[in-house]
Amino acid sequence: MSFESPENESVLIGLANDYYRLVDRSDWDGMGNLFSESIRYRRNNLVLEGREQLVGFYMNDRKLSGNHTVSSLIYNPDNNSVLVKGSFIGTDDGEEVNFEFTDEFTFDENNQIIERTTNY
Repeated sequence: MSFESPENESVLIGLANDYYRLVDRSDWDGMGNLFSESIRYRRNNLVLEGREQLVGFYMNDRKLSGNHTVSSLIYNPDNNSVLVKGSFIGTDDGEEVNFEFTDEFTFDENNQIIERTTNY
């Protein structure tokens, strides 16, 4: 099944960009609304299941604070996903960090993120 359409591509790229804006502002409710109730989130060795667990992680356990800079967003209509490359500058548990990351956001038919995989 292909989701290819210019409108869909534009919407999903916009939602992926919104994610970083909301995280950088610590808007956890807004960020949580981008995700499906059944989100599967993979981040290096961490796996979270469900929106409640994801938002709880961001509110209580995530030690990163700072700003993301997105350098590229590529839409894949074959699996309705957006691949993002960028960098992050900020702190991790009080220590300065500066690193590159890649994220893949996979969206469901309601344009909510159903799966996210991140590597840095």
